[in-house]
Amino acid sequence: MLFSLYNEKAAEYDQKLAENWREDAQGVMLLSGLLAATVATFLSQSYLTSQTSSQDVAAYYLNQIYQLQANSSSSNFDGAPPPPPPPKPAPVPTVAFLLWFPSLVLSLVAAVFATLVQEWIRRYLVLTQPRFSPHRRARIRACMAQEGSLAQLQRTVHTLHTFLHTSIFFFFLGLIAVTATGGTVIIVAVSVYVFIPLILYLRYSMMPIFEPHSIYSTPLSGFLLSLRAIPRIGLSLFRAIVRCGRFRDVFRDYNTPIEGGWLTLDYAILEVEKLAETRSSALDVGAISWLLNSLAQDQELEQFLAGLPGFYISKRVEDPAQILRLLNTDRLPKAIISFMDRSLSSELYSDVARQKRIRVSLKAMEVNSYLLQRTFYHALCSPDSVVFKCIDFVLLADRCTNDDDPDVCFLAKCIVAVAISRLSSTSSYFENRWSGIVQRGLNWSESELSEHDQQWDSVKLRNLIQIARELHSAHPDYDDPSFRTIFHNTLIAVRQLKVESASDELKREFCVLWNQLVLSMQDVRRESALRSNAMRILSLMRALYVPLHDGTESRCFSILKSTDDFDPAPQLMASYPLCTHSARLSPRGPPEGSVMVNHGTWGGG
Repeated sequence: MLFSLYNEKAAEYDQKLAENWREDAQGVMLLSGLLAATVATFLSQSYLTSQTSSQDVAAYYLNQIYQLQANSSSSNFDGAPPPPPPPKPAPVPTVAFLLWFPSLVLSLVAAVFATLVQEWIRRYLVLTQPRFSPHRRARIRACMAQEGSLAQLQRTVHTLHTFLHTSIFFFFLGLIAVTATGGTVIIVAVSVYVFIPLILYLRYSMMPIFEPHSIYSTPLSGFLLSLRAIPRIGLSLFRAIVRCGRFRDVFRDYNTPIEGGWLTLDYAILEVEKLAETRSSALDVGAISWLLNSLAQDQELEQFLAGLPGFYISKRVEDPAQILRLLNTDRLPKAIISFMDRSLSSELYSDVARQKRIRVSLKAMEVNSYLLQRTFYHALCSPDSVVFKCIDFVLLADRCTNDDDPDVCFLAKCIVAVAISRLSSTSSYFENRWSGIVQRGLNWSESELSEHDQQWDSVKLRNLIQIARELHSAHPDYDDPSFRTIFHNTLIAVRQLKVESASDELKREFCVLWNQLVLSMQDVRRESALRSNAMRILSLMRALYVPLHDGTESRCFSILKSTDDFDPAPQLMASYPLCTHSARLSPRGPPEGSVMVNHGTWGGG
């Protein structure tokens, strides 16, 4: 299905591109024809004025006959008139001819290549749209695109404009040369008429250098931009020269068909198909990447996601997971989250259409563990997204909390925790599928959950305690910037509660966890990643610890109370005291699964 969608999008793209190129070629043909006729007229008139015509010869001999008749009585009459004098120098300077002849040649060359471009466009469309199966046709088109056919055609069209503009430039300079023998007023007037358009042309040529977003450019713009690459080009040429006779190897691509049969269309189709089959994996990567970039509508993205499961099980594709590995890292997960977010938040879709899009997205995520992991990650990068209120998405994460992949399992637990924190006290989570998610996420039985059905802050505090334990025991390899982002976003989301309204039992459990984290942070025998995990959790949990222990903290805690999440003070171990408030310590000991604490070592609270 993905290959069929690719063929559809590629055909639409190629047709628009071919239409634009045809219009460019036709415009070049028209302008070059008019310019060639104009230059040829100037050249012909200038050339004729430099030759001796029959009228000049007749006038000369009539003048000689008149002189003979007048001097017939003279004794010095020799009886034969002298021959006509040689032709006078051409009234047009030689410089003008040197400028107009290249102008004429360039305009004619532009017209010839414009006709060739139209033929090449037809050839490209025939080559890339054969009547083959979707996957073979997609690979052939991707092969033609990656081999540079489109880029070469674009450069050729660009060259046509360059020839045409250069021809006009030479013609203008020839006009200035013609007036060089005239008076000063004529020279100045013609120069002004010529140089004002040239200055405007140069201005538009340089605009892409200073304003890359500008729509204005000329064929000269590319040359001006390329001047910045002269050092790199020189270095490349030097390296090619010193390769001891292998200079051609630098520019030669051995995968490019160079036989004479390439000139025939039927043979070209066979060669392109053969080349496409030998490079199927690389071409599939390019085709799928191009397709994802070309998707501009949600309907098209929905088709793409619906085709992913079939792509992964296709026998025509070698190692689909590796082909989509690069896309699955960032681009595709971001696209999926954005697609789900738009589908859930937009009022333009019916409930049926919205549910269909969510199912398509979730099915696409499940086909590959790496794609699922990266999608969970990018969802947690935007904890305010409405996807956390989507029961189907959260159910998928809930199922993945026991996944064999530890990364997927960890991120799934974070998603469930954020989703629970997004539930409001008015949510009917006890009456629908949310009830099971909350029970499993909080590690509570149905009766324990029922005890707190009127204490929503207790539920949220339990949620914070559970996810804090998971974050503290996270794998040491997670100590990287991306994990710190998940760490921060998850705890910021789940700490949105009024801790004073929670039950005393949950408050005691919170204080026990706080002490465990403080001791873990201070234990130099522990792995550095676990100690840093404990410090991160403490720095984000202190916003709840402070109001819960107001009036009971020691003097060192005043620093902690006055800092926010981004201040450096919370990174100091001394900023986190142990809780010794007797009413806060659990008589039942630490909760199951937590780190054991030596209570006798607790300092002043």
